[in-house]
Amino acid sequence: MDCLTGLGNSRFFSVLICGASGIGKTEVARLLHQKLAADEPMIKINFGNYSAQDALNSLIGSPRGYIGSNKGELPDKLMRSRSKVILIDEFEKASKAVYNFFLQLLEEGKFTDSLGREYDLEKYIIIFTSNMPKERIGEFLPPELRSRFSYKCAFWPLSTQEKEQYVAFKSEHYLEKIKHECPGLDSTLQASDIIDIDVSRYSNMRDINSEIMRQITDALYAQIVK
Repeated sequence: MDCLTGLGNSRFFSVLICGASGIGKTEVARLLHQKLAADEPMIKINFGNYSAQDALNSLIGSPRGYIGSNKGELPDKLMRSRSKVILIDEFEKASKAVYNFFLQLLEEGKFTDSLGREYDLEKYIIIFTSNMPKERIGEFLPPELRSRFSYKCAFWPLSTQEKEQYVAFKSEHYLEKIKHECPGLDSTLQASDIIDIDVSRYSNMRDINSEIMRQITDALYAQIVK
């Protein structure tokens, strides 16, 4: 993690990933989280679930005395998890007030919630995703905010070979996790023996994940009942 946070001489690392829905943007954050803090809850904020009017209050909490006051989703999740990976999903749906908040956060590496508590994000990796194509980022992100990211990149749909590699990797990952949790299962069972997916039928990685899990579940159920 230190090599990432050291890029650009920053105390933390931030990246903006653009691209169509379902091509693996959030998977990057999940894999990093699993590698660095698999036993901790993942810190994820999805602006697709926020209303523009109350977005900043929902994020960091309402001012004292405000009816319906809360401590905010981001402070709450930071206190509940020791993970150093934060996923900010569907960032293009955030409000102007939220953009201004992140403009300051990405400059200083810390923020203060509505109750006056300070949160220092030193050595954190903050991954922002957007379903907007790279060419349209300028339509919703002001240039001063775009310049604050440590790194910006665009994701494109995976090739057939890349999808097949992904299926092989995720299948083994899911199956090994299930074997660990259910020691009574056949330890010699391999994902390649039970997974058969025509990846050309899928453009969305979520659908591929669902099909992997369906085939593994069907195979394990058949093994249990026979």
